[in-house]
Formats: sequence, C-alpha cells, structure tokens
Amino acid sequence: MNFDEKIPAISVIVPMYNAEKFIGQCLQTVVNQTFNDFELIVVDDCSTDRSADIVDDFVKNGGGGGRSRGSSGCVRTPVARPFLAMSA
Repeated sequence: MNFDEKIPAISVIVPMYNAEKFIGQCLQTVVNQTFNDFELIVVDDCSTDRSADIVDDFVKNGGGGGRSRGSSGCVRTPVARPFLAMSA
C-alpha cells in the first residue's frame, strides 16, 4: 500500500463463485450507495462461468480500480477497519 493513499473507512468483500447471474447487480448496488469511503474487493473462487469477465467489464467501465488473480483468497488484506463481507 502506498502510504500517500487515504485508507478507506470500510472494506466491502464480495466472495464469488459462479455468480454470473448476480455479480453485476451486486457490484452496482455497492457502488450506488451514498456512502463512498470504501474499498470493494471481489474474491473469485475459481468460477467456471462468466463471473470474472463480468467483474472485468465492470472495472473497465469505471466501476473499480483493477483486478488481480491470486492463488486463493483476497488480492490483498483489507486495509479498512471494520470490513463488510457480502455474498453475490
């Protein structure tokens, strides 16, 4: 983490596995909130459907900061305290 970055007030973590029917709406619901001091972390558990592509499209269209595939778990440790975990 760059120490010049502001730490968000909360981390919203969305675990995802084959959630192509719901992940787009889930992400849009999170970013539509009036409270916007948060980071949104999507954790893909090796989905075999189009879930990851939908998240990629969301990011490319201005819905988020980027994506990285890890071997398992979060891309990085959430930095905000507290954090909120959601299911898609």
